[in-house]
Amino acid sequence: MSVFSKKILLAALTTALAGSAQTATASSSASAHIDWDSLTIQYFDMSFNTNAPNLLWTQEYDGVSSTAYTADPYDSQYDYQTASDFSSTLSTNTSTLYAQSSSLRDSDDLNAYAASQSNSSNLSAYNYAHAYSMNNGYFQMTGKGIALITLDWSATGTSTGNNDSDYANSEIYVSGYFADGNGNNGSANTSYFQDTVYDGPFNQSGTFSMAIFSDGIHTVTGNLYAQAYAYSQSPVSSVPVPTAVWLFGSGLVGLLGVARRKQIA
Repeated sequence: MSVFSKKILLAALTTALAGSAQTATASSSASAHIDWDSLTIQYFDMSFNTNAPNLLWTQEYDGVSSTAYTADPYDSQYDYQTASDFSSTLSTNTSTLYAQSSSLRDSDDLNAYAASQSNSSNLSAYNYAHAYSMNNGYFQMTGKGIALITLDWSATGTSTGNNDSDYANSEIYVSGYFADGNGNNGSANTSYFQDTVYDGPFNQSGTFSMAIFSDGIHTVTGNLYAQAYAYSQSPVSSVPVPTAVWLFGSGLVGLLGVARRKQIA
């Protein structure tokens, strides 16, 4: 391929990509994750091995849910699942033309994901998606000592829009409560919320912790709740990039690469 021909192709490619950059579809996505496999119960025995503390789950249940919504053409999809244990695998996956969400919950993870993009047919509506994954359990603790519960989590989000209407947010909520059977109680919680509207893309992680004390005489009762939630919204106001433009651009890149390899050979 001559230098002149390659310049023509390069100019065409530049023009196509420049045009597409001006009409790129705004989009956003978010994900939230709780590492259930990281759930740790560390015991501190205060009975000198005569009545060691021990925590047992007495009830377990959980659920997952996902929703995807496209304003025009109208389409709304929703799915959910539940189980009465912490080990069954639950998952959902919903999608429409301009939105997609999914959730996964198994013995290792609680995951929620949501993504959306804009389209140009309606200037006063939104495409959106959201999902959650949760575990909820009740427990009893006996013995004399302390049980320290810890649980790790993370959240991410990004948006390519340039206005407040195109954004994504992730939420993590973990809370615990206990009553020691002697008129005393305690609680702990981690509540994290972050969106892309004012702070741009984000990536955050942390650890929930709660200490439970048992006097060796009374039975401690309590609850642990964990939920990962993700939401994405895009305005129906931007002009999407025509598929043909991207195909044309990728084709030109391929041709330029072939021409360069032939010239080197």
